[in-house]
Amino acid sequence: MKKALLLVFVLIGSALLLAAKSNKNILVAPGTTHAASINAFKSSLDIGGKVDATVFLVGGRLKLSGEISGDVICLGSQVDIKDGAVIGRDLIVIGGRLDKAPGCKINGEFYYIRTKEDLKKITRTLLPFLPESGD
Repeated sequence: MKKALLLVFVLIGSALLLAAKSNKNILVAPGTTHAASINAFKSSLDIGGKVDATVFLVGGRLKLSGEISGDVICLGSQVDIKDGAVIGRDLIVIGGRLDKAPGCKINGEFYYIRTKEDLKKITRTLLPFLPESGD
């Protein structure tokens, strides 16, 4: 199970990193809309407007005070979700740090993976097609 899960994360991460913007400051200002997905590596994302797609961030910083219509997936990143921020689908934070204001809205599932037990929980719910390893 561990090897299969690791393989899934490596394949997904590798594909997204190939298309990712690296070491950039990405700003979606209030009142503006970014129509495409944002895939970023070691970048700073400041989303005050709307992203009409998914955000994938590895090793960076996300400050969200606006809206993301898709999923938000952050690996080893600092994530700051402000009051009034809206996420249209799932919020998945693996490692890193998360500050989530009580006034934000997540319309999908919320996963904050910090421990081995958290990782087991996500594999049972997000990856049900993987065989159980028994450990």
